[in-house]
Amino acid sequence: MEFTRKRANRYPCGDCKLQCLSACLFCATCNQWYHGVCENVSELELNQWGEIDLDFICKRCRLVDNCNFDYSKGLSRLKKVRNRNNILTNTCTL
Repeated sequence: MEFTRKRANRYPCGDCKLQCLSACLFCATCNQWYHGVCENVSELELNQWGEIDLDFICKRCRLVDNCNFDYSKGLSRLKKVRNRNNILTNTCTL
């Protein structure tokens, strides 16, 4: 009789439960990892999240009265604010 050891799934996706190895986001609210695909986040958006120092919140945690958040629009707004702040910071003289 042969026994096989089942490897522990260290970082299961909060949605599909498969292991998160790459292209994943960590939800700061429920403390679970999610595949970008499971969260409907494109690879481009994943890269943009890597550039912005903000917490990600998964679909389940951000649902309020069945209203969804549009991450593409949110990222665009955040990038505009960041760029505006960089311009303001770079033009200041002491």
